[in-house]
Amino acid sequence: MSHKNENPAEAAEIATEVATEVTAGVTTEDAAEVAAEVAAEATTAVQYDEWQVKILADMAGLVLQDVVFKPVETRNDTVGCPFLPNEIIGEIGRHVTNAADFGNLRLVNQRFNGALNTAFVKNFGNGRVIYPRYDSFKNFFAFLANVNVTSHYVEHIVLVAEGLKENVYGYDWAWEDLVNFGDIEVNSEDIAYTNAANHAHFNAVMANDPFLHSGGYRSLLGLLLTRLPNLRTIKVRKMTPGEHSPGWKGPYLLKQLSFYTPTLNTNPIYYGDWQYDTVHRRVTVHKDEFGDDIAEPNAGPQASCVNDIEAAITATGHGARVVFLPSV
Repeated sequence: MSHKNENPAEAAEIATEVATEVTAGVTTEDAAEVAAEVAAEATTAVQYDEWQVKILADMAGLVLQDVVFKPVETRNDTVGCPFLPNEIIGEIGRHVTNAADFGNLRLVNQRFNGALNTAFVKNFGNGRVIYPRYDSFKNFFAFLANVNVTSHYVEHIVLVAEGLKENVYGYDWAWEDLVNFGDIEVNSEDIAYTNAANHAHFNAVMANDPFLHSGGYRSLLGLLLTRLPNLRTIKVRKMTPGEHSPGWKGPYLLKQLSFYTPTLNTNPIYYGDWQYDTVHRRVTVHKDEFGDDIAEPNAGPQASCVNDIEAAITATGHGARVVFLPSV
């Protein structure tokens, strides 16, 4: 099976069709084969499109098991409130925002489970927090793919405007600043855990930098906007003290510190806004030891998180309103 295509836009369309086929029950092996070919053969003639092709190909190779909407262990349909209308069940579910409580409510019986589908999407699709990582976008795309109408219920999302980033002055200086400012006593075990967290952070930054510095965030945000026709509000915020981007080992290691608290503010050490060259699609402006910008010869226009968000909205023509939330 071959889908030769030198046009990235057409390649993206093919990947989308493959994803649709998978959800319709087409052979997974065929879909995965096409997805791999699309990802391998699509060119980068159009800026950023390879990221869209990549995530669509990933979705195409994903076996979408509808476990979220069809729990295996539900009680018998005849048990509990047999005459309660589905509309009332759904309205009750709309007011249950705790995930564990909502899950238990859906396990009452199969009718409850089905009646709560819409409420589930509205409760846990709306206000989705998206971090500037490829996997964060991928997880949300997978959530939307479980049910065709899911995306129509999403009216607002939250974008975190700080990604994994090395401190310009290094880990030692950043930790020393935190310890001195907080009047913290550090022991030898703390040093071992911070070193391990720093190492994990460095690896996570190296893995995530290509996504942020080649326009991947802008590309996938634009693709996401096309999947959310009823999106009304895009809230943009910085990270709160103690918050961490999911998907790396640092948060677990930091919890082992003798001075750990849930609001321990390691954000200046591990996170920050990104900046890259939109022409060369890499970092071309660097910081020296004094914090001054040093630009490479022929450096092109620079983009940050806000620029990427604005560009994605402009490119898609989406009418969602952007709200910048104050820092906590």
